Formats: sequence, structure tokens, C-alpha cells
Amino acid sequence: MSIQSIYQLGVIGYFQVNKTYIAEVLCINKDKPLLSCHGKCFLKRNLNERDKTDTARALGKNKVEIPTFIVTEACTLLLRCATSYVTNSTYTTIYAFTYTPFTFHPPCCPLNKV
Repeated sequence: MSIQSIYQLGVIGYFQVNKTYIAEVLCINKDKPLLSCHGKCFLKRNLNERDKTDTARALGKNKVEIPTFIVTEACTLLLRCATSYVTNSTYTTIYAFTYTPFTFHPPCCPLNKV
């Protein structure tokens, strides 16, 4: 996809650099000045040719679908091993936690009330 974008950028860049030459020599509609094509037909034709070849290549390719997740037996064995452990019954929590719904704010400084 990025190669296609680079090619289109190259064609557009070539068109911008050589506008006068393309309008005078390569333009299909140079005999019809009322259309005021100025070489845009050349640009359109080159971009369309590249799009046709890219779509033809894309249709010829086989698409391969890759699964996003594969479940294996190794994963389930690891989970069983990790969950089996021995707890120490003599260990106790030494701290206590009490939840308070308000936040403590210290008193204001008396200098700010001046």
C-alpha cells in the first residue's frame, strides 16, 4: 500500500515539475482549448493505469487468515501450577486501616485574612 502511495506521489510530482511540457506535447485535449485541461488528462490516465494494475495484482493474491489467539495445553498447565501454593498460617497482619469519608484540611493561616 505504501509503494502505491509513493508511486502516486512521484507521478503527481512529475506532473507539477513538467506542467508546460505535458500540456503542450502529451495532453490528449490540446486541440480543444475550451476544456482547459492543461495536461490533467495525462495525470489522470497515469494514475488510473497504476490503479488497474494494482487491483489486478490484488485479485490474484490468496488471502491467508491468521487466528489471533491459539489456546494450547501448556497455558492451562501453567495456570494450574501457579494457583497451587501453600499459605503460612502463622503470618498475621500487624496494621489496621480505618476508612474515613472526609479529607483532613489543616486550618488556614491567619496572615491570609488581612
